[in-house]
Amino acid sequence: MKTDACLRSMVLLGGFLFASHVISPLSAVDSDTRPNVLFIAIDDLNDWVGCLHGHPSAYTPHIDRLAKRGVLFSNAHCQSPLCNPSRSSLLTSRRPTSTGI
Repeated sequence: MKTDACLRSMVLLGGFLFASHVISPLSAVDSDTRPNVLFIAIDDLNDWVGCLHGHPSAYTPHIDRLAKRGVLFSNAHCQSPLCNPSRSSLLTSRRPTSTGI
């Protein structure tokens, strides 16, 4: 059951990244002046990764290296305590109470 949720999350994220790749060349801003942004959203990560000084048994060298190279948001909030309403809110910019999810 958890694998299905993970697979759905990956498909949703892949669709979002594909759509942003297709739509981005259509913008009027020159591609040389736009910043290079990679947004990673992970469900149920908590603070166990090394860059957040989490659990001592958690070994996360790749995320730690990525966090050193970019911006790390260590005080994050979400619209809902559940994965699906929070994820759909992030992708649609609408509150879970307005989408009904």
